[in-house]
Amino acid sequence: MKKISVIIPVYNSASTIGECLSAVYDSDFRDYEVIVVDDCSTDNTIDIVKRFRCRILKLSKNSGPAVARNLGVKNAEGDIIIFIDSDVLLDKDAMGLMAKNFEDKNTMAVSGIYSKEPANKSWFNWYISLQKYLFWTKANTDEYSSFGPRLGAIRKSVFNEIEGFNPRFKQMEDYEFGRRLTEKYKVVLDKKIQGKHYHPSLKTCIRKYFERSHYWFRLFLKKKKFDNITTTASTGVLTMFGFLTWILFLSSLLSLFFLKSLFLPFVISTSISAIIFLYGNIRFFAFSFKEKGSSFMLYAIFIGYLLSFVIGMGIIYSVVTYPIDKL
Repeated sequence: MKKISVIIPVYNSASTIGECLSAVYDSDFRDYEVIVVDDCSTDNTIDIVKRFRCRILKLSKNSGPAVARNLGVKNAEGDIIIFIDSDVLLDKDAMGLMAKNFEDKNTMAVSGIYSKEPANKSWFNWYISLQKYLFWTKANTDEYSSFGPRLGAIRKSVFNEIEGFNPRFKQMEDYEFGRRLTEKYKVVLDKKIQGKHYHPSLKTCIRKYFERSHYWFRLFLKKKKFDNITTTASTGVLTMFGFLTWILFLSSLLSLFFLKSLFLPFVISTSISAIIFLYGNIRFFAFSFKEKGSSFMLYAIFIGYLLSFVIGMGIIYSVVTYPIDKL
């Protein structure tokens, strides 16, 4: 097997990079190099990285993960590039499973999945982990219509052929890259390749969901294509029903003060929208109940509605600002 290069972009990752690298070096697989690319961290990230036998590259200015990953690939010695994020803890067999996939000369890229159990175990982190895990494990396919650089691998020749990550994208660079990649090549989805993820806090996730939905919608307008697992058409429709439930609920409250005749129609509409959202997500909520109990399931339902509202607002912001940004 040809040598593998593991590339990890870091920015103020002191709280997780030590565990991330420990998991890499604890791998059952041995023939690899590790390249850490520092995106101008201001904490002690690099001090922690220096404890491990890896190469360290530093960007001259904060440029985002796209630029960091591109620099890592440019300096990589391996023919196979494994990308992981600094908040991911690889399972011991993950790298070996990735390497095994590339024994097939027709395999050009591989994506793994996050484990069911999060690395940090608050209720919100459990919510994100269980949701993503169910998405991936229940997907009836071995092919992904995008690419996951948080836990994925690609042949260096293919990466260079499609000219790497677009440096203009500080967010959604993975999604944009995946779209270009899958126009020419199949990305294998190997659900056995797993790693625990340090998910951000609820507050941080709300901001990220808003920003990513804004950028995702811009990219969607260009390609007009959903992916086949996470951002599917059905997921999008259900998310919009979750968003609509909030809008109709708020409208029903306002109608009490301004147009009382509309109160009952708004309440009925809110109920219908809420039921559609609940029914469409029943498998996840049942899974939440099975894994963590009834209290957690109720929490998951609330968070589901909350994040749907955030995503909906992000898309509305994208629509409103699109004509302005085109000027």
